[in-house]
Amino acid sequence: MVKNEIINLEEIKSEYSFYAEEMESDRYFCNCGEEFESSNEEGVLDLQNILSESDDEFAGIYQDIKLSLDKKVNCPSCEKNYNDPDIRMKLIPLGKYFISGYEFEETEKDVLIYYAKIKPEIKFKGEEISFHESTKYIRFEKETKKLTFKDFGDSPETEFDLDESIHYVDLFFAKDTDKIMDVYKLHMYINRIANFVSDTSNSNIVDEFLVFIRSKPNEVGITYIKKLLSIFYGIIKYSNLSTIALTKGSQFLYDLMIECEIPTSKEMKDSGATSPVKIFNFLVTKYINKLNKEVNEDDKESQDYAFKSKQKIEYEKEENKDADNLNYTVEEEESEASFIIRGNKDYKSGKVVKADGKFQVLDAVEDGTISKFIYNHITNFHQYNQIIKYFKFYDKKGVIAMLQKHDLELLTKAIDIIYFRDKMEPGELDRVLSIIDTFIEGRFMFKDYNNIKQFSFVEYDDALMMLEILKFNPNRHFNKIKTYDDLVDYHDDLVNLYNAITEEERTGEIKTFVNKFNFLEAKGEGDYEGPLEVILHDSPGVIIKEGVDMRHSAGQYARNVAKGDYLLGSVYDRDPNRPEKEIDRFTIGFKYNKRDGLEFDQIKGFANELGSNRFKNLVMEYLTDKDVSFRPIKDLKLKVEKDEDEKL
Repeated sequence: MVKNEIINLEEIKSEYSFYAEEMESDRYFCNCGEEFESSNEEGVLDLQNILSESDDEFAGIYQDIKLSLDKKVNCPSCEKNYNDPDIRMKLIPLGKYFISGYEFEETEKDVLIYYAKIKPEIKFKGEEISFHESTKYIRFEKETKKLTFKDFGDSPETEFDLDESIHYVDLFFAKDTDKIMDVYKLHMYINRIANFVSDTSNSNIVDEFLVFIRSKPNEVGITYIKKLLSIFYGIIKYSNLSTIALTKGSQFLYDLMIECEIPTSKEMKDSGATSPVKIFNFLVTKYINKLNKEVNEDDKESQDYAFKSKQKIEYEKEENKDADNLNYTVEEEESEASFIIRGNKDYKSGKVVKADGKFQVLDAVEDGTISKFIYNHITNFHQYNQIIKYFKFYDKKGVIAMLQKHDLELLTKAIDIIYFRDKMEPGELDRVLSIIDTFIEGRFMFKDYNNIKQFSFVEYDDALMMLEILKFNPNRHFNKIKTYDDLVDYHDDLVNLYNAITEEERTGEIKTFVNKFNFLEAKGEGDYEGPLEVILHDSPGVIIKEGVDMRHSAGQYARNVAKGDYLLGSVYDRDPNRPEKEIDRFTIGFKYNKRDGLEFDQIKGFANELGSNRFKNLVMEYLTDKDVSFRPIKDLKLKVEKDEDEKL
């Protein structure tokens, strides 16, 4: 039998007053015990026609405006002035849940934590106010270690396992009222339930979170209590999880449970994972698979084509004289030029680890040495999340070497400004990390790696672009640079040489190359007539500036444009149906070679933000009209949206 009357109603009745709205007058139920009516003024009657009294969003605003328009409302018995803002804060409309609270109970068989909310109501006119209390709870059975949840109302009691522990904790702590009473009952519950959790007496699991909970406002404290209970329930259902909390801390375990979509207790037992590293290895498998999916979505080389240009098709026909050997099929009539390519014979490895035609980061899971090495180095799961991104550039051996060579905080903070760069040559990433490290050390009073976001690749990319135009070998000097000061000095010296040559020599070949693709900018009858405006960039300075303005790595492509194998431009979204909240400027990139022709490579907004489904559809229409090949990479892949105007 569950506990009734969680909230002390006598205390509520003595503190709060209530009212019922009617057309001509309002009924007030003062906390002194007096009941009286107050007729509405003419201005209030007009207001009722403008605002909906049943709309919760406007209920409080409506009452405030009404009382300001109305005559002075006083209780005839205690003379309480309901126009006073402090008094009005404790004036509650009938039918609204306005206060809630917790209760802890232990029986011979169970330990329960309750949450109840109440609302004032009158079932029949003329009756006194009564209070309807609605309760939900989590029950823990001591002997069986069974956990169940019951929601408000007539909902059934539901048993939950390890994989749903965070979900049901979130349901239990869902906020229903602005004021919550008796939060200390949660502390009592935590202290009691801790006795049934493995290793809590040998660790600081409880203390680690209670440090944050003490002296915090209700909502802040509850945030930590939610995490703590999720951890407790997780360890109750699979006791070996406590080894993670013991070796890495409670917050680490909570993050692991959330990020890695923790499975059922049976799956955990069947895995045989009992030690911290083995549990970590098992749990991050799903996380790694999710990361693999994201990496492959953004990998151009491993994607089949969604649209194939006529130029590429003609090349394929020349290379594959036998029609049976063609590596594409026509989806519709040939005049539509819509093709799906089934193979990628020119696939090149480079990102992460190539396996079955896709890039993988499974080294981090399949090889115990790398997992153990990373696990021993990190102190929180966010660091793992950051370190694993380096598998875009390095294999297992490279990641281990990097962790041995560089500061962990440098690595975890630097990856966010490095990750979206197209590629790194062997040894280049190490040099870049050293340059960033010396930038932080030399430019700020304290060596705080949070300042990494202030680092810019402008000098680095500008120098590479000038080296390409000047036809200098970067191995002679540039590739030996390891400090930011040396980079700046080298860049400034290079600028003097670069400025010594004529404008035509500096930009002539680039302009000539880019001008061949002016058709990408053209619009008009018989050509592209959509709302996107494309402007190609035909000078290194403009390309570098594009990266600075848009806060992404566009500047690194200046040397590729100088080599004649890349095009870069700005895209402006002039769609009259563009929602105001969506960005209207993007940077677009195209790869080019004489054999394959032009191919779409990427399109990014400010700080690499992706466009909405609406924008992606416009880009694909543009590329199709311009007969430019493209693949269904993440930049173009449509996502499930809640509504048409929602930005991804």
